[in-house]
Amino acid sequence: RGADKARRRADLDCLTTAVYHEARGESVRGQAAVAQVVMNRVRHPAYPKTVCAVVFQGAGRAGCQFSF
Repeated sequence: RGADKARRRADLDCLTTAVYHEARGESVRGQAAVAQVVMNRVRHPAYPKTVCAVVFQGAGRAGCQFSF
């Protein structure tokens, strides 16, 4: 139970980071769209199964999903 809570907190932090860096100058609707893209990828079998894994997939190399 504690591990689940920690993972949910980490996923929330990762989602918040992605929205901030990708859409900080956008409207609430634009920010929600970025969050929706992340969540859609979490649900899709071709992507990792956690928010943090999706957000940081490919970090440190060309082709990273997110620009930050």
